[in-house]
Amino acid sequence: MELKAQQLEGLLWKEYELRKGQANEALQGVRVSITNLSFEYGKKLPKIKKSKVKKTRAWAGVLSIGRVLHNHCLIYAHAVSALCKLGDPDKVVGLLYKPLELKDMKANTSIVDPNAASQRNI
Repeated sequence: MELKAQQLEGLLWKEYELRKGQANEALQGVRVSITNLSFEYGKKLPKIKKSKVKKTRAWAGVLSIGRVLHNHCLIYAHAVSALCKLGDPDKVVGLLYKPLELKDMKANTSIVDPNAASQRNI
């Protein structure tokens, strides 16, 4: 019986490490998606003036990136939940893996063009 307990503990530790990796990859995906959203909002959308086709395509790109961002957020939440259920022996869930909030996922377009007027102090 002791051998099975040791094997299961080894499996739990491997699962814990895999879930930490999954959470880290999901966070990286969130960062990349927010960067892509910022680019789309700041560079592509303002340049489109009158073409309905270009506006539709640009907004389709924004919505696509939004879906990818949402999927990364779901994966991250699932991985953090699994880390909590596994016992969290390193106590990293409260320190490193905090819940994502809406304010954390806003795309910042303030410094898209550093040479633009009135961007000096931002």
